[in-house]
Amino acid sequence: MRVLIGDLEIAGAAQLADLLGSSGFYVDLDCDLPHSILEMRPAKYDLLLLSAMRPRLDGFQVLREIRKASKIPIVVLIGSQDCRDRALALRVGADDCLSAPYHEEELRARIEAVIRRTSPERVPSAFQAGDLRVFPESRQALFGPTPVKLTAMEYEILLMLVRDSGRVVSRDQICTRLYGRPTLPLDRSVDTHVSRIRRKLGEAGQFIISVRGAGYQLCPPQRPGS
Repeated sequence: MRVLIGDLEIAGAAQLADLLGSSGFYVDLDCDLPHSILEMRPAKYDLLLLSAMRPRLDGFQVLREIRKASKIPIVVLIGSQDCRDRALALRVGADDCLSAPYHEEELRARIEAVIRRTSPERVPSAFQAGDLRVFPESRQALFGPTPVKLTAMEYEILLMLVRDSGRVVSRDQICTRLYGRPTLPLDRSVDTHVSRIRRKLGEAGQFIISVRGAGYQLCPPQRPGS
């Protein structure tokens, strides 16, 4: 994780950099705020740690300017113990705010929490079970090099089975995904879809196992000879 320390007064910046560097962060220091941040730097970093120990002077204005131009996650350090200053920092764009003196372990934990909270969820380009691959973006499925032609609902079921390969996927889970409701009594639509998926997978269809009273389980299928 890359952290940019923006220090409006320079004092303590080196100690902050050493602290985060020893905790496994890649750290850069920038004392030319806000211009360098606004022009080019935030895209390179997971978080900006803004050290503004005298917030009423210029720290809040810098924070406003950065937030107008960038969505970079920001943790602010201020010297004030006044809760109104912390609240103002949050209102004008900080994702978190910490007053000095602060505990080093708490600072690290807050930085990690903000990065977790603000990082976009990364969807894998493909889910794979053995030689069966499902691609969420293109909504395609391949068994080895061979495309598997599926309807929209068949694709959704196969995606669930591949993504949770080795675990039982219940009929209620499948019905909720397909229809937005649990399974109804005597409703065999899921079983019909699974039967069609098995046929389309050919020999690999045998790896979709019916678990009596529970649902379906995919054991990773392998091509013959692989």
